[in-house]
Amino acid sequence: MKIKNDQLGQAAELRRLAEEIVSGKTASIPENLSPEQMQRVFHELQVHQIELEMQNEELRRTQEELVSARMRYFDLYDLAPVGYCIISKLGLILEANLTLATLLGRAKGILINSPLSSFILTEDQDTFYRCRNTICATGTPQTFELRLKKGKALFWARFVMSAAMDEGGIPIHRVVVSDITDLKHTENELKLLNNTLEQRVLEITAKNREKDHLLIQQSRYAVMGEMIGHVAHQWRQPLNALGLTLANIQDAFNYHELTEEYLTEEVVSGMQLVEKMSSTIDDFRHFFRPDKEPMAFSLAAAINESIAVVSASFRNDNIDVELEFDEDIFIFGYYKAFSQVLLNLLANAKDAIMQNHVASGKVSIKSALEGQTVLITVADNGGGIPEANLERVFEPYFSTKELGTGIGLYMSKMIIEKNMHGKISAVNQGNGAEFAIRCQLAGLQAGGGNAQCC
Repeated sequence: MKIKNDQLGQAAELRRLAEEIVSGKTASIPENLSPEQMQRVFHELQVHQIELEMQNEELRRTQEELVSARMRYFDLYDLAPVGYCIISKLGLILEANLTLATLLGRAKGILINSPLSSFILTEDQDTFYRCRNTICATGTPQTFELRLKKGKALFWARFVMSAAMDEGGIPIHRVVVSDITDLKHTENELKLLNNTLEQRVLEITAKNREKDHLLIQQSRYAVMGEMIGHVAHQWRQPLNALGLTLANIQDAFNYHELTEEYLTEEVVSGMQLVEKMSSTIDDFRHFFRPDKEPMAFSLAAAINESIAVVSASFRNDNIDVELEFDEDIFIFGYYKAFSQVLLNLLANAKDAIMQNHVASGKVSIKSALEGQTVLITVADNGGGIPEANLERVFEPYFSTKELGTGIGLYMSKMIIEKNMHGKISAVNQGNGAEFAIRCQLAGLQAGGGNAQCC
């Protein structure tokens, strides 16, 4: 508005000067003009007047466009969101916008002919000189960050500097300055957060390792407790037989029928029972011996060994086990750990059958090839898993059993998926649950067959 008022004042001053010139001149119109000539002169004066008005209108329109262009230039240059200046080859500010003046806390006029380096923190001036020299030598634009002074305060700024020539062909530098103080603060906060986050991750990882160690210990204790029960079932029959052998010896002695031959026969029978019980202990001890390295092993051997552990318990509770092998398949992994997974699934199947009072319990174990993997399914007729719990059965400490620890299936998942890089899942099928295990195939062994035991 100030520019427009100045222009109107200039137009009024021009009109005043024109009127003074006209009033100072003597009219030189001839006195002997005819009416027709007077009319023609009057017409020409009117046309000239209209031409002058049209020229004046064009000048006014051009003046308004100039004012509008100057206002746009002011908005785009002086009020730009970034500071802008032109510096000489010696680093003196030749031109600057209002944004840069505001950033530096100085009036725009004071900045002109001031060294730009005088506003740069002393420790960062080497960066400015080095980048400016690079531009002079290569002509390549440079982007760099340094600290600027605003009075006694400091702020971080990003410089984008490029080389150019002025109207006279003299080298100059165009500089764009952005305040990145908030960005720097955010970066520092992120660095601090990353440092603390790394420490927190290490702490949480350590806690998780300790938690996993406790879970493994609890899992071992739980399995050992189940093993004691299986040992009791395995020993019950030989203990009863041994008791009968001792009773027979006592009766033979009481009735004076104890001969050396009879005593030797009963002692041999008793020793056979003791050796069977000792063999059972060895089998269980071998079962818990940890694997040191992954290896290729027979799936059938792992299944049969697991079945041998629970066979007496299953037989005592009237639970049949059906085995179906299309081929003798070899898988790669940890033999003992895999057997522990099978044992855990068998134990869960038995618990479900007993909990739901199934008269004729049945557990089936099947294996089949699926490309480069092998599928092992363990299914039962124990009533299945509630649909709401299917997605949670592998979570630690989650159990559908009243006295369950909730770590058996979790450890099974860790063994299959983390240690053996396989997959384990659970679904309901028929009148029970089915667990599916997929493992890496190591090789195939010719032969195979179907078997059933109880």
